[in-house]
Amino acid sequence: MVAGVNRWTGIGNLTADPKYSQGDREDSDRCEFSVAINGNKDRDGNEPAPTYLDMVLWGKQAESASKNLAKGRMVYIEGAIEVRTWDDKETGAKRKAWRVKVFMFRYLDSNRTDSDRDSRDSRDSRDSRDSDRGRSRDDRAPRREAAPAPRDNDFDDLPF
Repeated sequence: MVAGVNRWTGIGNLTADPKYSQGDREDSDRCEFSVAINGNKDRDGNEPAPTYLDMVLWGKQAESASKNLAKGRMVYIEGAIEVRTWDDKETGAKRKAWRVKVFMFRYLDSNRTDSDRDSRDSRDSRDSRDSDRGRSRDDRAPRREAAPAPRDNDFDDLPF
């Protein structure tokens, strides 16, 4: 029998500030948030309704997410789909909800607060070489040059 693959990746914006709860055991901290994933416009320019997915993180990542994520932040997420089932207390009906158990996330925007920058800079300076100490990661990153402006297609210039 071949094993299945349960891997999910996506990019979206947080719909609200994350909810963090500290556990009584190490690595039992939990952070939950919801992400809105926007679709591509169709040929007529209509934008589809976003897809909303619930996310959950555990352990040290949960604490980091609770401190650095906020409503509106764009994130890249990798995780696994998790299905939860339960009986509705009021109706007795079986209920089901899907969520993503997050393995890794990355910030995709620069919508950081000053406290976020301070924590990132202190982490960077501890991990960096002495020559880079005190400089933020953004200062060490190579600068990208602007892309050349697009040209109109001039088929007379083609070599064939």
